[in-house]
Amino acid sequence: MMLSPSEMNQRYQEIVHAPISSVDSECGESISNLCNTDWIQILVVRNLDSPNICNIEIEISMPTCVVEPSLTLPQPLREKARTHIENTINHLKYLLNLESVGMTLGVLSAEGIWSAVLEMKDSPDDTLFEKISPPVVI
Repeated sequence: MMLSPSEMNQRYQEIVHAPISSVDSECGESISNLCNTDWIQILVVRNLDSPNICNIEIEISMPTCVVEPSLTLPQPLREKARTHIENTINHLKYLLNLESVGMTLGVLSAEGIWSAVLEMKDSPDDTLFEKISPPVVI
């Protein structure tokens, strides 16, 4: 479910003001899901050693879509392939635009998982959440 920027900010505030409960023992982090789509996962990562500082991490991965090209491919499948490619381009542009809010970009895997991370020390306003809101899928 897509959250509005103000709903996302409200959810973020709930996460960062809650006690750190479940911690990954290996790295001492608590990971909470802020927003999910088929393409994007926005996480809030808190560290037990520095509970006043957290990271917003955005991971983008392509949902499965396989349409083998063929000269006899029916029009609906051609449209499906084109739409998937357009959505991929839109999500990569979204990723690049995350730099404008100070996020650092990365590539997590050769299979096409891209990421962005931002360290948060202060309480953000809705403007940040407007910028990180996932793009609409066509």
